[in-house]
Amino acid sequence: MKNVGDLYRFCRPCNFFIDPGPAIKVSLEPNGKSFHLKDVEPVNSVLSVLGLPEVPSGVQELNTLTGRSEDINNYRWEDYPRGPLEIELGLCRDKTSLMTYPCLVSITIYSKN
Repeated sequence: MKNVGDLYRFCRPCNFFIDPGPAIKVSLEPNGKSFHLKDVEPVNSVLSVLGLPEVPSGVQELNTLTGRSEDINNYRWEDYPRGPLEIELGLCRDKTSLMTYPCLVSITIYSKN
Protein backbone atom coordinates (compact mmCIF):
# COMPACT_ATOMS: atom_id res chain seq x y z
CA MET A 1 0.00 0.00 0.00
CA LYS A 2 1.27 3.45 -0.85
CA ASN A 3 -0.02 6.66 0.72
CA VAL A 4 0.24 9.53 -1.74
CA GLY A 5 -2.21 11.92 -0.08
CA ASP A 6 0.43 14.63 0.23
CA LEU A 7 0.88 14.69 -3.55
CA TYR A 8 -2.68 15.80 -4.26
CA ARG A 9 -4.59 18.75 -2.88
CA PHE A 10 -7.99 17.30 -3.77
CA CYS A 11 -7.83 14.31 -1.47
CA ARG A 12 -6.61 13.24 1.92
CA PRO A 13 -5.42 10.52 2.13
CA CYS A 14 -5.09 8.52 -1.07
CA ASN A 15 -4.08 4.90 -0.57
CA PHE A 16 -3.15 2.66 -3.49
CA PHE A 17 -2.84 -1.10 -3.16
CA ILE A 18 -0.25 -3.15 -5.00
CA ASP A 19 -1.53 -6.24 -6.84
CA PRO A 20 -2.94 -8.40 -5.41
CA GLY A 21 -5.13 -5.98 -3.49
CA PRO A 22 -7.69 -7.00 -0.87
CA ALA A 23 -10.59 -9.03 -2.31
CA ILE A 24 -13.93 -7.21 -2.43
CA LYS A 25 -17.29 -8.90 -3.06
CA VAL A 26 -19.69 -7.27 -5.52
CA SER A 27 -23.04 -8.45 -6.88
CA LEU A 28 -24.27 -8.04 -10.44
CA GLU A 29 -27.39 -5.89 -10.63
CA PRO A 30 -30.52 -7.45 -12.22
CA ASN A 31 -30.05 -5.19 -15.27
CA GLY A 32 -26.75 -7.01 -15.92
CA LYS A 33 -24.95 -3.71 -16.57
CA SER A 34 -23.57 -2.67 -13.19
CA PHE A 35 -22.50 -3.98 -9.82
CA HIS A 36 -23.55 -3.33 -6.23
CA LEU A 37 -21.20 -3.50 -3.28
CA LYS A 38 -23.48 -5.07 -0.67
CA ASP A 39 -21.00 -6.77 1.68
CA VAL A 40 -18.98 -3.98 3.33
CA GLU A 41 -17.07 -6.27 5.72
CA PRO A 42 -13.96 -6.52 3.47
CA VAL A 43 -13.96 -2.73 2.96
CA ASN A 44 -14.37 -2.12 6.68
CA SER A 45 -11.50 -4.53 7.44
CA VAL A 46 -9.17 -2.43 5.28
CA LEU A 47 -10.48 0.83 6.76
CA SER A 48 -9.89 -0.55 10.24
CA VAL A 49 -6.26 -1.41 9.42
CA LEU A 50 -5.82 2.15 8.13
CA GLY A 51 -7.32 3.56 11.34
CA LEU A 52 -10.36 4.98 9.53
CA PRO A 53 -14.07 4.85 10.44
CA GLU A 54 -16.15 2.06 8.90
CA VAL A 55 -18.80 2.54 6.21
CA PRO A 56 -22.33 1.72 7.38
CA SER A 57 -23.75 -0.01 4.30
CA GLY A 58 -23.15 -0.97 0.70
CA VAL A 59 -23.52 1.30 -2.32
CA GLN A 60 -24.21 1.04 -6.04
CA GLU A 61 -21.47 1.40 -8.60
CA LEU A 62 -20.92 5.14 -9.07
CA ASN A 63 -21.58 5.08 -12.83
CA THR A 64 -25.20 4.06 -12.19
CA LEU A 65 -25.65 7.39 -10.41
CA THR A 66 -23.54 9.64 -12.66
CA GLY A 67 -23.99 7.94 -16.05
CA ARG A 68 -20.26 8.47 -16.71
CA SER A 69 -18.25 5.53 -18.03
CA GLU A 70 -15.16 6.68 -16.10
CA ASP A 71 -17.06 5.93 -12.87
CA ILE A 72 -17.24 2.19 -13.63
CA ASN A 73 -15.56 0.22 -10.82
CA ASN A 74 -15.87 3.15 -8.40
CA TYR A 75 -18.00 3.19 -5.26
CA ARG A 76 -18.66 6.32 -3.19
CA TRP A 77 -19.98 7.12 0.28
CA GLU A 78 -20.95 10.82 0.29
CA ASP A 79 -21.77 10.92 4.01
CA TYR A 80 -18.47 9.46 5.24
CA PRO A 81 -17.38 11.24 8.47
CA ARG A 82 -14.05 12.52 7.10
CA GLY A 83 -15.39 13.61 3.71
CA PRO A 84 -16.65 11.69 0.68
CA LEU A 85 -14.94 8.28 0.54
CA GLU A 86 -14.40 6.67 -2.85
CA ILE A 87 -12.92 3.28 -3.59
CA GLU A 88 -11.81 1.95 -6.93
CA LEU A 89 -11.92 -1.74 -7.75
CA GLY A 90 -9.86 -3.64 -10.27
CA LEU A 91 -9.16 -7.26 -11.10
CA CYS A 92 -6.44 -9.15 -9.24
CA ARG A 93 -5.11 -12.62 -9.85
CA ASP A 94 -4.06 -15.13 -7.24
CA LYS A 95 -1.02 -16.60 -8.97
CA THR A 96 -1.09 -19.79 -6.90
CA SER A 97 -4.66 -20.74 -7.87
CA LEU A 98 -4.94 -18.65 -11.06
CA MET A 99 -8.23 -17.23 -9.76
CA THR A 100 -9.22 -13.71 -10.82
CA TYR A 101 -11.33 -11.63 -8.43
CA PRO A 102 -12.46 -8.03 -7.83
CA CYS A 103 -10.02 -6.28 -5.54
CA LEU A 104 -9.40 -2.92 -3.94
CA VAL A 105 -7.09 -0.69 -6.00
CA SER A 106 -7.43 2.63 -4.21
CA ILE A 107 -9.17 4.49 -1.39
CA THR A 108 -9.60 8.24 -1.62
CA ILE A 109 -11.12 10.60 0.93
CA TYR A 110 -12.02 13.92 -0.66
CA SER A 111 -11.84 17.14 1.29
CA LYS A 112 -15.17 18.56 2.44
CA ASN A 113 -13.97 22.03 1.45
